[in-house]
Amino acid sequence: MKKNKKILSGSLILSATISSLREKINHRIKYKSRPPHLCTIIIGENHPSKSFLIHKTSAAQMSGMSIKNYFLPDNILPNSVVKIIEKENKNPLTDGILIQLPLPPSLKNYQPTFTSTISPLKDIDGLHFENIGLLFLNTPRFVPCTAKACMLILNKIKFNLEKKHVVIIGRSLLVGKPTAQLLLNSNATISICNRSTKRLSSITKHADLLISATGSTHLISKDYIKKNATIIDVGISIINKKIFGDVNISPLEFPKIKNITPVPGGIGPITIAMLLENIWLAYLSNNNIKDPCL
Repeated sequence: MKKNKKILSGSLILSATISSLREKINHRIKYKSRPPHLCTIIIGENHPSKSFLIHKTSAAQMSGMSIKNYFLPDNILPNSVVKIIEKENKNPLTDGILIQLPLPPSLKNYQPTFTSTISPLKDIDGLHFENIGLLFLNTPRFVPCTAKACMLILNKIKFNLEKKHVVIIGRSLLVGKPTAQLLLNSNATISICNRSTKRLSSITKHADLLISATGSTHLISKDYIKKNATIIDVGISIINKKIFGDVNISPLEFPKIKNITPVPGGIGPITIAMLLENIWLAYLSNNNIKDPCL
């Protein structure tokens, strides 16, 4: 079956990233260096979150990285989580620390505490306030992975952001806000909305680029989309064990659009690829490696 070139799959990008990093890591090991090491923390029994973490750790292992996972109960005390983070901050063999989001409802208000406890030099999700500040100053250390994935795919399709109108639906620190800042840094004109925005379709209809990241199943229909628009669907929701995105467009409508990322298999694999890149960057920085080829 012939592939539709309008559909922007992320699987090849992830595969290429894994291969590239595996080669670099094997080169480091050959010269008696250790591989990059990732520490992950997941709290509670959020099955979609656990599933995504499995995909992340599997990709990291395939690239040659080592991993330590903390699986914690949802009734764990916040101070216990902080102690684990502080322990890994002090561990010279840990390059990156990732706390899987979302947190359980009982700990949701502690997210800023946890992310700001992670050392900014090991904050591979880019959520420490220091790293957020550097991003807004256009001198980023670590860019949040999904935002970085959105920019990579736009670069791959050579999407010129200057004089383009971009509509982002979603305002999270993981996706909406950092993506908006990256787009502003590229001279795009931005409108930021959310699922409660009144007359949402009247705004999205003017978007040359539409990025939806709400997790609201099929929020966006064909009536929300401008002709020849590019669509990046970041939203994920699971109903009856099936994965859905924010965008509900029939293949019959594809002639109307320029490009679209599928769910699943679109932005998700690229997000994992960008996470691997951030771990690699942290590894180089934390070990004072200026030239990874040496």
